[in-house]
Amino acid sequence: MHRHGMFRRELIFEKIRRREFPDRPSRRTCLFLTPYGFVPFWWGTMSVGAKAKLFKVKPSGNMHTGFNGWLEDDTLYHDELRANARRYWQGDKSDKNQEEEVLLDGDVVIEAEYVDLADFQKNATP
Repeated sequence: MHRHGMFRRELIFEKIRRREFPDRPSRRTCLFLTPYGFVPFWWGTMSVGAKAKLFKVKPSGNMHTGFNGWLEDDTLYHDELRANARRYWQGDKSDKNQEEEVLLDGDVVIEAEYVDLADFQKNATP
């Protein structure tokens, strides 16, 4: 059920983006980045059971900063999901969570590579 809810949410978010915010990168085709201070949150969320690495990058291109609090509840009614999508694409902060995700449609130059979160926390600079 959770995957169905995520799929439905992503379809609604993409539909709102295409209609109302066509200048924003698509969540379906973008590269996801995060600011330095949010790396521990996203590492814990995304790297569970995966072979993952961290990279410090210099991005260029079309970017949008959204807040994951608008993405959290996949069980909302369609009208509520559409309202959340608009808030997400407007860049509004959420009352639930303030973890930022940066969507990039463009290029990156890799400035540093880290093998895991401990390596990142020991060696990375903002």
